[in-house]
Amino acid sequence: MLKSINDRLIRVVSNRYFDPIAAALIGMVIFVFIYGFTVLDPTNANWLLSGEDISQHYVGWQFYRASEWTFPLGVASNLAYPHGLAVTFMDSIPLLAIPFKVIAPILPESFQYFGLWGLFCFMLQGALAALIVRHWTNNKLIIIFASIIFVISPVLLARMFVHTALGGQWLILLGILMLVKTSRIKSARTFVVLWSVALGLSVAVHPYLLGMNMALLLAAAAIRYDTIKNLIMNTMVPLVVAVIIFWIIGGFTVGSGASSGLGDYGFDLMSLICPQGWSYVLG
Repeated sequence: MLKSINDRLIRVVSNRYFDPIAAALIGMVIFVFIYGFTVLDPTNANWLLSGEDISQHYVGWQFYRASEWTFPLGVASNLAYPHGLAVTFMDSIPLLAIPFKVIAPILPESFQYFGLWGLFCFMLQGALAALIVRHWTNNKLIIIFASIIFVISPVLLARMFVHTALGGQWLILLGILMLVKTSRIKSARTFVVLWSVALGLSVAVHPYLLGMNMALLLAAAAIRYDTIKNLIMNTMVPLVVAVIIFWIIGGFTVGSGASSGLGDYGFDLMSLICPQGWSYVLG
């Protein structure tokens, strides 16, 4: 009987899916250990009202949820009147905000997705780290230990519920994974599709992540293609996809607001105290 159990354990551990699944579960445990279970309750928004940046993210979602549908889809029409404000600039994660707005009528009055996003990020951080490390070693202990290091990375912890969208650092790991696996991607079409998905997801979470993955795409294309023509052709399509998604979620609407009174010509009550260099008296 013991031999049978031992054989089953060996088969489980030897399974190709063991490493990412185990690392994802470790990421889940670490997330709960650090942040607790209460943040995972979608109806619990109290922890988001601290007055820090996370409050801005929640407020952005609440305004967007209550706004009328417009195009571009990711614009909260009831913010920054009369042009509206894209939720991507509120760090409200359009990738989640737009689908949840679709089902907003059936959601509880108090609803937040930031805790679940955090859990999702920790789990994918661990899983993708395991896949990256496994590219160089099959040692299970090394893979799991390295995954833990990625999950408890100070960079991730510093961003998770401060600039919450930037907690999606698993997207960078996804780019790194595709970079190290470049030689295994057989066709140009697969290469373009995979990178289009990666860049599309990145810009739908936060445009900063797009810039980082664009650099990884260029590196992967430089490894794969030996001519400038092929390099440009196979990097332009993912970039165009990302630009189109950024347009759909309202990423370019910021220009229209600045052109009609905001920016240099804007004035609110804080300008009397903090004119930001536009006053000879107050500096």
